[in-house]
Amino acid sequence: MGVPTAYRELHSGSLLQDIYPSPNAHPLSAQSSTTPLALHSEMLYHRWRPDFLLLACSRADHDGAAGTTVASARAALSLLGAAELEILREHRMACGTDLAFRHTDGSSPQAHVLVVDGVPADPRLAFDRDLLEPGDPSARRALQALSEALDEVTDTVRMRPGDLLILDNARVVHGRTAFTPRWDGHDRWLHRTYARSLPRGPTGAEAALPYQTKPFAPC
Repeated sequence: MGVPTAYRELHSGSLLQDIYPSPNAHPLSAQSSTTPLALHSEMLYHRWRPDFLLLACSRADHDGAAGTTVASARAALSLLGAAELEILREHRMACGTDLAFRHTDGSSPQAHVLVVDGVPADPRLAFDRDLLEPGDPSARRALQALSEALDEVTDTVRMRPGDLLILDNARVVHGRTAFTPRWDGHDRWLHRTYARSLPRGPTGAEAALPYQTKPFAPC
């Protein structure tokens, strides 16, 4: 699948990250629980965004209510009109960053993201309902149409202990439903890691590395 990849500013550069509910977590954080985590591509604003996101479950939530939401780019884009697709393919949108990659004063670096690229039969998607900032009304309408289409094709995966969920970060977006933690030491507990695909041949020599750590750079 690629080289296991850590990100210097995320979880102190840890390659394997524990994901569990935390009191007063920011709604954009994976540690949130009582509000849904909106559909998004992982680190769409990062020059070296992961190609794959891997989630392993050690503990489910007590009520079995927490679900990872997943929506296919190909399925959603098939619901859009030609004019909307053209805008999403040709116009980069400003995009903020998640908390880990923000400046010390809390402000967000600005990336500029092409929402849809790749061939029509195998499109690649970069989407975040909370962070993308369309620059004009037509881009706003196209992004809203995409958001609604993703909702139409969303499935929910409820992980159980021992499950491993592998997400193609260019071809699906994901989120999480809300759930209620009990704060008793037995709440939902996932493990997360990332992988990046590298070119084959001499230019892909890094593929021999056991893992790599990438610093933040906006795309």
